[in-house]
Amino acid sequence: MVGITKVLLVEDDPSVASGVAALLELERVEVIQATGVAEAMRLLGECEGDPEALVVDVGLPDGNGIDFYRALRQTGRPLPVVFISGHAEDGLHHHFDSPSVAFLRKPFSFGDLWTALLAVTNG
Repeated sequence: MVGITKVLLVEDDPSVASGVAALLELERVEVIQATGVAEAMRLLGECEGDPEALVVDVGLPDGNGIDFYRALRQTGRPLPVVFISGHAEDGLHHHFDSPSVAFLRKPFSFGDLWTALLAVTNG
């Protein structure tokens, strides 16, 4: 991979979303932001070319980030993902045994997020 140029960020907490987006943009990453599952699906359908990775909150107001990711995989879009959550991991790795899936517990540092994104995209 040449580098991460586009990420879909699905996060309903405005302070987390704006902070993550601002830091990714400093790395010259285009950030497509959604606050829930429905908006994320709509934006994916509208965007030109898939993002290299997803950053998805596990708990969203209109659904579950894990179910959102499963739905994407079933449509043939197995995009690398970093799940983020303020709750314990709850066996997330048992759901996805894949090097293209990572989990970060909030709060996390930008360095941890960037390392996870590089790991899941093999960047």
